[in-house]
Amino acid sequence: MEPDSYRVEGDKLRLEQVLVNLLSNAIKYSPAKTDIIIKAEKLEDQIKISVTDFGIGIASEKIPRLFERYFRVESTPQNFQV
Repeated sequence: MEPDSYRVEGDKLRLEQVLVNLLSNAIKYSPAKTDIIIKAEKLEDQIKISVTDFGIGIASEKIPRLFERYFRVESTPQNFQV
C-alpha cells in the first residue's frame, strides 16, 4: 500500500535543518543501535514528525530545557560516534 502524501508549507531550509539535526543526533548518540524510527502523522491541518532512537537517553530533569537555545546535556558520555 502506498503511503499518503501531504504538502507541507514552511521554510524549506529550516525544516531540512531540524530534520537533519534530529537524525544526526539519533545516529550520534545511538552508536550501538541500528534502529531509528521516523514517523509522520497528519493531525487536522498539521503534520507531526517524530524521530525515535534507542540511544543513551536524556535525564528526565533535563527534558524541560531541551528547546532552550544553546542548551546541551553536560553529563553526556563522550563515547559516541562523530
